[in-house]
Amino acid sequence: MVEINTGDVLASLRTQRISVMALLWALSLAGAVLAGEPTKSGGLERYLALLESKFTHERRLSAIELGRLGDTRAVPALIEHLKNDNRLVQQACAEALGMLKDKRAVPALMEILKAKRVDILTKAIACRALGEIGGKSAVPALMEALKMTEPKGTAHIRINACLALAKLGAKEAIPSIRPLLQDRIRQVRLYAGQALTQLGDRSAVQSAIERLKNEDAKVRCDAVWTLGRLGDRSAVPHLIRSLQEDKDDEVRAESAKSLAMLGAKSAIPALVKALNDRSPLVRLNVVRALGILGGKEAIRVLRNALSDEDAEVRRQAYQAIRRLRRER
Repeated sequence: MVEINTGDVLASLRTQRISVMALLWALSLAGAVLAGEPTKSGGLERYLALLESKFTHERRLSAIELGRLGDTRAVPALIEHLKNDNRLVQQACAEALGMLKDKRAVPALMEILKAKRVDILTKAIACRALGEIGGKSAVPALMEALKMTEPKGTAHIRINACLALAKLGAKEAIPSIRPLLQDRIRQVRLYAGQALTQLGDRSAVQSAIERLKNEDAKVRCDAVWTLGRLGDRSAVPHLIRSLQEDKDDEVRAESAKSLAMLGAKSAIPALVKALNDRSPLVRLNVVRALGILGGKEAIRVLRNALSDEDAEVRRQAYQAIRRLRRER
């Protein structure tokens, strides 16, 4: 493999006064080549030197490369720039410290979460880094991060705090995560549910199952969507019931999709019956679900869908049959 030294590329381009965009592109290319193999001799010293550059983009990209190198001797310098540099470099340093997984970085990352003048994305990356590093000392700070609702955009912080707490196995955070099941942002509700499920708490699943009874079809559809992504197969009978009985086309269609996401082969008979649903949207999602779940019966019934009155259903049935035949 040809060795590319990102530092040499950067120095050469700078002397030739290449534009910043070209410089960033070249560095991205070099970084991609290095992604699976550490930089060779002199890499640590070179990137530590570039971390002191007067150019923001050089400091930012050098921080990322220091994380990729995996040499924990870079940790003190990265912590220093995490505390004192601009937001772009702070974000890169937080990401790099997460890659290095050195517990010396935990106090500095926790301070980032508490600081008032640190931007939202930097705090979100700090949450993720704390989850990567591990150790229970960060749990209280991450639990506090779950409460951040202002200013606009803090959903990224709440999501990454949920993911980090789940990764840390922080069961003591379950009561703090549960309120996020009612968060105004759908993705926050989803990741909170996933975190709770990973931590062994079924309240997210139970909450979604209860919402299947709601009079509002949008609420029921959101519940079905959530159940498909929580990965708990105890939801399968409830999703089958929604597929068979719900009056709303979108709810039935989403039920078929969620059953496929859960790999629910026990739902195949119900899906087969749903090929006769009055809604083309439902039949379309049923065809896709059968194509994912597979089996001899799926191929047989999908042949019938080739004569469906809806052109898109016919097209998806044809593609599903071809895919299933290849997998046999």
